[in-house]
Amino acid sequence: MIINLTPHPVIVVRDDPDGPFTGSVGTGPATKEIKYYVVAEIKPAGPVARARQTDEVVGDVQVDGYAVPLVTSRYGEPTDLPAPEDGTYYAVSILTAQAAKAAGRSTSELLVTSDPVRDAAGKIAGCRKFALV
Repeated sequence: MIINLTPHPVIVVRDDPDGPFTGSVGTGPATKEIKYYVVAEIKPAGPVARARQTDEVVGDVQVDGYAVPLVTSRYGEPTDLPAPEDGTYYAVSILTAQAAKAAGRSTSELLVTSDPVRDAAGKIAGCRKFALV
């Protein structure tokens, strides 16, 4: 079982030459077009697991005459991340997984999306793989 602890659906796709959707994978000169099929949409399931964040203002950056604060961010232990449970994986952000690992927590049940498929506008349409941190 996979429980999605991100704020958005996780779309899992597989390559399928007869698939109803067209997208692209890879980056730069290695980008290629593929046809794919949506395997699953895993909806968010409860509180979003996040890494505690502390920002320290170190200056600003001017953008069209507007001073945008420039900060140094530090990340601490994750919040709203359940304890490991046999047979259960948790889909989390890469930042949350890295924070959990840095805090000494087991990450063998934390999944992050990998190998994204992008639509014609460049927006991520889904992932072809999950990764462990």
